[in-house]
Amino acid sequence: MLPTGNTAARPSPQEGVIRFNTETSEYEVSKDGSTWTNLRTDADAADVSKDIFSGDGSTQSFTMSITPSDENTIVVYVDGVMQEPDQNYTISGTTIDFGEAAHDGARIVVMHGFAD
Repeated sequence: MLPTGNTAARPSPQEGVIRFNTETSEYEVSKDGSTWTNLRTDADAADVSKDIFSGDGSTQSFTMSITPSDENTIVVYVDGVMQEPDQNYTISGTTIDFGEAAHDGARIVVMHGFAD
């Protein structure tokens, strides 16, 4: 059985701890040992969606339909090849930047909705 309690009753975060917050009705995890993050549930999974862009040989930045919290909360493919966060792209607000332009006709897919 998982530990439960309201937000005020949260224990000090420890890496890998999972609990149920009775105040927010969310499962929480301390992934880094210093903060709490809500876990997604099956009911939330339907929110996964994607943006599709086309490379033109000169554009390196595109505007996404969402504002991800960081590079690790999206999954990016260029011509079916998964791209590595911080290595192949960065984000700032709704802008994803590849550092260089994808070739003309490249299919760029940004999937989001995996994390809050």
